Amino acid sequence: MSKNLTYLLARLPSGVVRIGVFLLLAGLFTVNVFDATIGSRLVGSSYDTLIKQRFIAPPIDPDIVILDIDEPSLSKMAPTFGRWPWPRDTLASVLDYLEANGAQAVVFDILFADNDVLSPVADKAFSESVARSTTSFFPVLRLASELDVSSAVRANMLPGFAVNVAAGAQAPTIAVIPPVFSSIVATQRLGFHNIYPDDDGVNRHYRLWDDVSDSWRLLSLPARLAEAFNWPLPAEADQLLQLPLTESAYPTVSFVEVWQASQSREKALLGEKLRGKIVVIGSSAPSLFDVKVTPLSPLQPGVHVLANAIDNVKNQRFLLTLDREPHWILGMLLLVGMFYASMRLPMTVMRWGILVAPTALIGISYLSLNVGSVFIDLTGAASRAFVFFSLMTFYGILRVQYFGTVRESSRPFSVCTTVVLVSAPKPINLNALIDKMCVFSRHFTVLQASWAAGTGAASGGPVCLFLFDNFEYDEARVIAALQLDSATASIAGVSHRRLDAGAFEFLRQNLGQSAWAAFGETLVMKDRTENEK
Repeated sequence: MSKNLTYLLARLPSGVVRIGVFLLLAGLFTVNVFDATIGSRLVGSSYDTLIKQRFIAPPIDPDIVILDIDEPSLSKMAPTFGRWPWPRDTLASVLDYLEANGAQAVVFDILFADNDVLSPVADKAFSESVARSTTSFFPVLRLASELDVSSAVRANMLPGFAVNVAAGAQAPTIAVIPPVFSSIVATQRLGFHNIYPDDDGVNRHYRLWDDVSDSWRLLSLPARLAEAFNWPLPAEADQLLQLPLTESAYPTVSFVEVWQASQSREKALLGEKLRGKIVVIGSSAPSLFDVKVTPLSPLQPGVHVLANAIDNVKNQRFLLTLDREPHWILGMLLLVGMFYASMRLPMTVMRWGILVAPTALIGISYLSLNVGSVFIDLTGAASRAFVFFSLMTFYGILRVQYFGTVRESSRPFSVCTTVVLVSAPKPINLNALIDKMCVFSRHFTVLQASWAAGTGAASGGPVCLFLFDNFEYDEARVIAALQLDSATASIAGVSHRRLDAGAFEFLRQNLGQSAWAAFGETLVMKDRTENEK
């Protein structure tokens, strides 16, 4: 850094720097808050890290059970039915078994988009089972909304899935892949099972419905269950999932066990465990590739995400976040607090803000995830605190290092006035002192003492001022210029020495020793005065 730039920065009032940093961070924060979308607001936040470290989470709903087409099921059923997909009469047997044993709902996380041309009899058996069913729910695949205009499927062709929210409005075309079975469509128990990731590819939110043309609404499977069982739905479609403590928290039964029970005369024991349950049929088998990236795992089975979404809807457990305006107000209040703290605190305390403030703010976010239903995301505030206190500390260190040396001058000085200041109950604010000195004197040096480590920048002890000029500064003038009072600091001693070229150079080379000598002389004079009293 050039000498001229260092000189300008060092003499720049700390208030100007503080306001500049504040306005910069406030501007960036405002743009970030009001530019954020649902998919971007938690990208880069501490949410993913904190959610995995929680010690408390709402209990999972024990009435939601996953019927898992897992690797053991694929292995044990392969000799009879071959590789997945199996003939659909296997699913028909399981559906009949679950309904006969009183399952509250059977939710398929399996898309039935095509006929099984190799097993038409099995397809017929499955279609008949669906027609008999009264509690089964089936997925629809929602395609990109940009494709709606080219679709041949109209919303009124899929009742139950598409809901007319404005009576009389014409049914729009919708880009979907519906079930191939007319018996499934006839149930009207349909919902899309798409999961829409945030901008960074991580699935934190769940979309409960998709509005089409302001008149029709396409329901997700959890929303369709809510409609069937009269569960209340939130006001907004995109909701932040309240995740369990682990990625596979929901009770799981292997599909092969239920299928074997459906083929056995001893059906009652396993059936009792599933009575009154919401049974979600899906797969955790890695070979079937139904995995999602979530904050809990980069390979979380999609069926567990669906079960979690159903749990959130049923029990109204979605995690809330602050709306834009409250978030902005809170962030600005914290910035104002940082501004005030940097103005009032001495550097010995303020530099700890680089570590303490971000840690405290992240801690508040962490606690909000553990003890409440509202996630207070202070990641951005923690970053701003780190930047704010780092810049102010760096600026303060630059100043005390610059003014902590005797600089060469083209103008000769004949007098050095040495002033020793002792702190009031609070440590001397060195930055504020330098601000006043920059107005009072053009050529000065300041050192602050630490009894443990000698003299240095902002070390918390008494202060020694060296004022260079061609006249002597008296105590009254220094008190007036520095606006000293009993609450800030007091002058412990003032001395003067005549300077020539040799004395000036000696002072430059031995500044620390001169400061300690001044401190020592002040103590001796103080003791002498007290003894005389």
